[in-house]
Amino acid sequence: MQGENIFQLPRGETLFFTLLFEKSKKNSIKLGSFQLSYEPLKSEEEWGQNAGKITVDMKVESKFKTINSHTTGYEIIGTDFMNTLKADYMIEDMKRTVHQSLVFDGERSRISIDETLKMHKEKNERPMTNIGLTGPPQIYNHTALLYKLRALDLRQSEIVSLAVLYQRRLYPVLVEYQFNASRSFSGEEIPCRVYGLRSNRGKVPPLRRQFELNTASAWISDDSRRFPLRFELNTQEGNLAADLNKVSTG
Repeated sequence: MQGENIFQLPRGETLFFTLLFEKSKKNSIKLGSFQLSYEPLKSEEEWGQNAGKITVDMKVESKFKTINSHTTGYEIIGTDFMNTLKADYMIEDMKRTVHQSLVFDGERSRISIDETLKMHKEKNERPMTNIGLTGPPQIYNHTALLYKLRALDLRQSEIVSLAVLYQRRLYPVLVEYQFNASRSFSGEEIPCRVYGLRSNRGKVPPLRRQFELNTASAWISDDSRRFPLRFELNTQEGNLAADLNKVSTG
């Protein structure tokens, strides 16, 4: 069930992904790569609960220069529910750098979003966003959501609702364990649980003007490792996908 967590994140685990845009099954374009590294935090005094730190490094290096970017940062998650406690990201593209900071206040069930913008041709950064959103006790940013999917223990066809932060708004996202399938990874065929994700509040804003996000899917290995072998965002123009290609531990 949603509140249960039978999955324990391995200390020192690093996941390496390839980013793709799939116009069709036969037309796939590599967009870049990203990696996620996890380490547990030693003390729960600061966060009031068990917590871990996920370090993010994502590079979009494609022939589409306007979308190329480099994202670095980290996310602190509560490891009981895999929810977001704090996040700090720098997103740099060919024209600007955006600094995004998220802090969750558990006592008030409130998440603060603070963003600044610095154009490369300018010396100083300037405020862009400074807002607060209230929600349930557990809120999920993108990185925390991926780890939450690894920890879910649902029955087939069972659905849970998660509060997901997307483009400065909270959306109730329905996650359903839809079916079983296998994917090839590191020379073996691995059975997976396939989860479908959809908004429970109508359409969500497009990722970019040309990419209207419809649904998403995740392939999670159906074993004790719970590897996220594939994550897929389905748009009207094609699929934006991340495929796991390597795992390092210790």
